[in-house]
Amino acid sequence: SQILPPARISVVSLGSVLTGSMPIILMTVLAATISWRAHGMDWSIAGFALLPYLLTSLTNSVWLGACLGIAVAFLLGLLNGALIHFLRLPSVLVTITGGILLTGLANLSVQGMTVPISDSNYLNMFSRTPAIVTSLLICAAVWIVILLSRLGKPFEKRENDAKRGISLFFAYGISAVLGALSGVFLSARLMCFSPAASASTDVLLILTWALLLTSNLFDNRVGSLIGAILALILY
Repeated sequence: SQILPPARISVVSLGSVLTGSMPIILMTVLAATISWRAHGMDWSIAGFALLPYLLTSLTNSVWLGACLGIAVAFLLGLLNGALIHFLRLPSVLVTITGGILLTGLANLSVQGMTVPISDSNYLNMFSRTPAIVTSLLICAAVWIVILLSRLGKPFEKRENDAKRGISLFFAYGISAVLGALSGVFLSARLMCFSPAASASTDVLLILTWALLLTSNLFDNRVGSLIGAILALILY
């Protein structure tokens, strides 16, 4: 049998990996972070990542499908927030149920088939350097929202704030949008919409929750985000 030489990681190859993975990691970590700040776990993020895939297959337009997927994700995220914070239903129950329904609907509607993407403008916008710039701008905007809202307060102050409901309600809408965006970035990287979006996001979510649950940095705001992103990139 032939013995292959050990693989070498060059600066170029490492940069290529980071360029492809960073936008997806940023969106997933941010979605997990903002729902955690709302004192809950949003397990439907992987399902929301499939919405652009589902709507692109129904509309036959990659741009329309992506935009509709993000808009529908926001509305469904608000529904999650309403069920959790106004009806006091457990976040795990609501989001896991929603994620299963979205995943099942996407797979049943298109029978698990991939939808190839040939639009060069779409691929250029959501991959390589433009994707990193776009994702960093989204990351900065969301983090400013967290810092300026009640979500930026330490846990004890958030719990004692009588007006916290509105911020927590919208947190799930933002989390859903970020989940849908992770599906958009992943589709550009794969050059197709695929059911793999759900599996890839599930893996990132599990790792993110593990990091967040074992970390004492969460009320350090920026520190927690940077730590989770670096750990996932190194993984």
